[in-house]
Amino acid sequence: MQYIVRAIQRGECCSVVGISNVGKSFLLRSLTLEAIRQGCTDPGNASLLIVFVDCLEACDSEQAFYELVVRRMLEDAEVCRLSASEASNLRTNYQGILHSTTDVAVRAFFYETVRDLTRERQVRLVLILDEFDDVFRRQPARVFRQLRALRDEMEDRLCYITATSRQLDKLRSDADTYEFRELFHLRELVLTPLSDEDAGRFVAYLASNRATILPLELNNLIIRESGGHPGLMVRIHDILCSTEASAEAPSQNLMAGLLDISPVSEECGRLWDELDKAEQDALLDLVAQGHTSLDAEQVLILKTKGLITTGKNQPLTIYSPIFALFVKRVWDGRQAKPKRIHYDVKTGQVWAGDYEVTLELSEPQRKLVATLCEKSGAICTYDQIAARVWGTGEGVSPGAIYELVKRVRQKVEPDWKNPRYIVTVPGVGYRLESPNQ
Repeated sequence: MQYIVRAIQRGECCSVVGISNVGKSFLLRSLTLEAIRQGCTDPGNASLLIVFVDCLEACDSEQAFYELVVRRMLEDAEVCRLSASEASNLRTNYQGILHSTTDVAVRAFFYETVRDLTRERQVRLVLILDEFDDVFRRQPARVFRQLRALRDEMEDRLCYITATSRQLDKLRSDADTYEFRELFHLRELVLTPLSDEDAGRFVAYLASNRATILPLELNNLIIRESGGHPGLMVRIHDILCSTEASAEAPSQNLMAGLLDISPVSEECGRLWDELDKAEQDALLDLVAQGHTSLDAEQVLILKTKGLITTGKNQPLTIYSPIFALFVKRVWDGRQAKPKRIHYDVKTGQVWAGDYEVTLELSEPQRKLVATLCEKSGAICTYDQIAARVWGTGEGVSPGAIYELVKRVRQKVEPDWKNPRYIVTVPGVGYRLESPNQ
């Protein structure tokens, strides 16, 4: 917290980076508390307006992003004690963004909003852009050029705090966004799982917040199995509070079953899906072979994120035993004997191994499976798939076919992001691997 507070006091931009549910949002929301906000302001300086923006609420359009930011500014502006005319100007600019029909007009209204607050009103404005990943990936570069231009003009009266799962340079590396990314190069805070001491405090906070008391053995289990990851700690704590075993020492059956309970498995799944392929492969190597083929720089990245740990003269290990077990199950699933995807021509039933998935598939999805099964081991071109599924070989984009294939993979593949059965033939189409391939 002090790191970010010092950045705000100096009018500097700051990037907060961390894996899913490691506490980024909790930390940044705390900055809007009055006591902490006061600590960010030096006596006698301009009023400070800290605006928290959950970018998950932003749609893909430029207008929607600016509308969300200014709406949050409007909601929080009362702390600056704006005059009636100033508040009216802010509302007018917001309505201008809301009803504009061109991106040029939207950008102009946004500029006026920030300018009115920071230059005319002499407010120091801090925009906290939480869950910024998708906005940064998808918005056009001109959005970030404008944000940089505003920062250059307003200087320390305007700063940005971003929260992402990866460094901004890893999310986007095009030249058009470099000057925006440059704002954060000297101020980056990487959040990692909690230390044992801080994890103990967090468990005590959970107990107080939920009015529950767990035995010391179970509190220690929460800390140990989660590896200090706040999201996992919450899930495991709530499960233990709802089980009869919570009044006794933890049993081996309880330990083994934690990962089979959906809140824990879903939390692990979110962590896993957030990793890139190289990081996933590194963790798979670690659980399967006890070592990883990553170079020193890549290992350092995983250590910095807190995903792997090592003591003095100790081997690398995954930070959380329960997440390590999840990774081991992913490995085991990939090594299992391939199941056969089968389409029964007479009945129209679809099977993935011994499991029938007919009712889980839509009609277009069943037609896709039928087409692939008929040509098992051979390539089905985009045109062949389009003709069979939509009745036409023209006018259906590869992107539409990809979305259809993706949804089928999600229902028949052990790991749909790394398909084993429905494989892509780049630029041509798809192929269903036959059982003997």
